Amino acid sequence: SMIGESAFEMCKGEAVIKCNIPDFGFSNSGFDKVIIGDNVTMYHGVTLGGTSSIDSKKGEKRHPTIEDNVTIYAGASILGAVTIGKGSIIGGNVWLTENTAPGTKITIAAPELTIRKSSKQN
Repeated sequence: SMIGESAFEMCKGEAVIKCNIPDFGFSNSGFDKVIIGDNVTMYHGVTLGGTSSIDSKKGEKRHPTIEDNVTIYAGASILGAVTIGKGSIIGGNVWLTENTAPGTKITIAAPELTIRKSSKQN
């Protein structure tokens, strides 16, 4: 399937979605159960996944619902039967397993980098 000239894989029952997926697409572990609203933007490496089926009852929702006007940045993982509220922004590399209220912005702290210069002179 192609959206916004970006390819991504859809598993099982293909969902009809209206969203922008720039760059390289995203992965998903059961698209027939993921709900994606209108005007959603997802960058490369986003995972929308289900929780373990071992403890789930048959037919129980295990995958995310992404409401309208949400932006999800590169590398984010949204897992389980959570709802990402309308207009929310999910930052890069966020691991999310909780519902978010509409208009929520979720980010992680920038990692501390250590840069060592070589003691050798070239």
